[in-house]
Amino acid sequence: MSTSSRISRQKIEARALEPFKAAANERGLPFHHGQGHENRLPIRRNVYFQFGDLRVEMPGVTVIVEVESGGGITNLVKYWEAIASQRLNKPVRLLHLFRQTSENDYAAHIKIWKFLFPLMKESLGEMFDGACMAYREGAPESLEPAVSLFKQWLQENV
Repeated sequence: MSTSSRISRQKIEARALEPFKAAANERGLPFHHGQGHENRLPIRRNVYFQFGDLRVEMPGVTVIVEVESGGGITNLVKYWEAIASQRLNKPVRLLHLFRQTSENDYAAHIKIWKFLFPLMKESLGEMFDGACMAYREGAPESLEPAVSLFKQWLQENV
């Protein structure tokens, strides 16, 4: 991936994350984001996944927002592997957002997500829950259902 496309993708993701950061701040909840050391889901030594584009650690659950602007289904299944291998021992609530500039953007990824999600739920039980939502680039109001669900998860798990 070129440097310019990575920077552009980071800006897109950062804009989408703003209302989620604001919601966490409203509740006085610290969050982690970005690719720094504090936001890594380790596999071994220098091998790791980014632990969500935005992550809120609560006493009984980890609430995660993943924003797709150039990736895919890995940001779903990495949590399956991490929970199943017991590298994560607290329930995860994943809000997975797919940026759309047209109706068909990410349609294949969303189809696979909806296929895999019930299999993950069956396999992981109460350790995993999630939602897959699309939003429109340039239409901040399209994030409102996702922000509402995020706030609900934060409220339920105070």
